[in-house]
Amino acid sequence: MMSKILALDTETTGLKDPEVIEVSGTYLNDDFTRSDSFSYRFKPNKPIEIASMLKHGITYEDLINEREFSFSLDEDVEYLIGHNVDFDWINIGKPEVKLIDTLSMSRKLWPNLEQHTLDYLVFYFTPKENYKALIDKFKSSLHSSNFDVKLCLFLLNNIMSSAKLNTIEEVYNFSQNSRIIDRLPFGKYKGVELITVPNDYLEWLLNELLQKNDFKDRYIIESINNELESRR
Repeated sequence: MMSKILALDTETTGLKDPEVIEVSGTYLNDDFTRSDSFSYRFKPNKPIEIASMLKHGITYEDLINEREFSFSLDEDVEYLIGHNVDFDWINIGKPEVKLIDTLSMSRKLWPNLEQHTLDYLVFYFTPKENYKALIDKFKSSLHSSNFDVKLCLFLLNNIMSSAKLNTIEEVYNFSQNSRIIDRLPFGKYKGVELITVPNDYLEWLLNELLQKNDFKDRYIIESINNELESRR
């Protein structure tokens, strides 16, 4: 029997109709110790966008001899963990699992940070005397999915410590509660309580997010909509 908890990351051809070219994961035991890991690569049916290639360092030539994408979660997996986990969940076919998003939890815990990218958060929790070693790791790994899984688990440990979470159920509930925001995570009013942000700014931001049409912003959109509706 495999673990019911899996931290996972995918790399893709890009943001436009993405195809998965790499998927990596690490299974966690109930006490959050690490178990087995895996990493697979796949040959895409389309070119890799330059921006994505610069991010993960994977070229089409690296994938010539790989099989086409085919991946499914083990049937024992109940919880899927990732940074902006919804993106990876969509990429692997939207399996029936509970999603735990380190991005949402980070925004909830530390709303005033300059950024909430995985890179930034890892550096934020790394002692300054270890920056050089961490930079060297980033240079050698770029953003392979396997490396990002390790970073995500490092971040998860800090989230659990800060929020005093001990069980997977507590982590999942905190993740769910973190998706509906009470403070804006970016912009002119970053870190400010939603209830105090002026109507005109909320309406402008809502329009911007709707035009951007980024799946990861859907809970922010829902939160802004709810706040505007409560004022009418």
